[in-house]
Amino acid sequence: MKKQLYKFFLNLFFSFLFLFSLILFIFSRINFFVFFIFFLSILFLFIIFKKLFSIILNKFNFEIEKLQETINLLLNSIKERKKILEILPSQIERVSFLFNVSKELVALFDTETILDFYFDKIKNLFKDIDNVSIFLLEDNNLNQVRFIKESKIDAIDIWVLKNNYSLLIEDITKDFRFDFNNISCFTDRLIYSIAASPLSIGDKIFGLIRVESKKSYNFSFEDLRLLRSISDLAVLVLEKSVFINKIKELTIKDSLTSLYLRDYFLSRLSEELERSKANNTNLGVIMLDIDDFKKINDTFGHIVGDVVLKRLAYFLKNILPKESLISRFGGEEFILYIIGCNKNRLVEISYEILNNIKKSTINFRKREINLTVSMGAILVPSEADNLDDILYKVDSLLYQAKREGKDRICFIK
Repeated sequence: MKKQLYKFFLNLFFSFLFLFSLILFIFSRINFFVFFIFFLSILFLFIIFKKLFSIILNKFNFEIEKLQETINLLLNSIKERKKILEILPSQIERVSFLFNVSKELVALFDTETILDFYFDKIKNLFKDIDNVSIFLLEDNNLNQVRFIKESKIDAIDIWVLKNNYSLLIEDITKDFRFDFNNISCFTDRLIYSIAASPLSIGDKIFGLIRVESKKSYNFSFEDLRLLRSISDLAVLVLEKSVFINKIKELTIKDSLTSLYLRDYFLSRLSEELERSKANNTNLGVIMLDIDDFKKINDTFGHIVGDVVLKRLAYFLKNILPKESLISRFGGEEFILYIIGCNKNRLVEISYEILNNIKKSTINFRKREINLTVSMGAILVPSEADNLDDILYKVDSLLYQAKREGKDRICFIK
């Protein structure tokens, strides 16, 4: 508008000069030559002034546009900073939360305790959740180890594990990656919104965590980032726990047979003995020794002797119930206890061990090696009420079986 006004007044001014000179010419105040020179001068001045005006105006407009651009940039910057200031308290809260979680996690060593802590934190972190599931990969099988509601493994879990990548589903019915009719959490429980993160370090995957809600758009990308951050912390501590457990196993397990060593077994037996006394129950304790083991070593060599010991450990692990503990007590001697055992059960298990070992054979260079064992078995605390007495009596019964011809079991009559 201003530009148009400036042009208008400039044109008006030069038009007035032209008209004034024309009037003077008409009334013969000036001759034609003077009028012509005057007209050309006015025209020349008009062109120069118009050009100068155009240059000044363009320069002025450029500066205005530049200033306006700067203003727009400043306004955008103010908006961005305002947004940052709005979310800053929640960001500080989340960073503080992660810091506190990391401090608590680092102090944990037991795998089960770590999983319980991790599960509780996730469960209380997000609003309007209907389920939290933690899956661990164990022997290439995905097992649900913690959950609010038990759920089946589906395409979402497989996607997260295969891609080793976090996944956000705001509305399962609108997500083109998955057929919601084949997703069990939707068909069984009408879950719409899902956030899932792998439990992984690099390419090594331990499992995954999955948070579910019946409300669509319940989780944001910010929630997913937080879930991944906590998952990364948890998996670091889990890996530390697995490493510590492996070191612990090396100190309490026999490297050849993978059975528990004598000291660890005796400490556990002592604990179970006190528990049995308090609960008025019995333990079955069995000691066994491979018959003529020296002869096997002398005939076939120590490598075969090691194979025999490993095979016997394998037999015992498969025969005995879960509520038992086995130890390689020394050389070719083994000892074990069975929790919650009565006399009849002790006799039954003892003969099952004896007969299964007798039936087994070990093939070596087209020759069969047959094994037999001698065994002593007692019931504690009814037949022995302290650790020294248990070891003395079960050892005496073992050597009684040896003296009576081997390949047999002796009990307290």
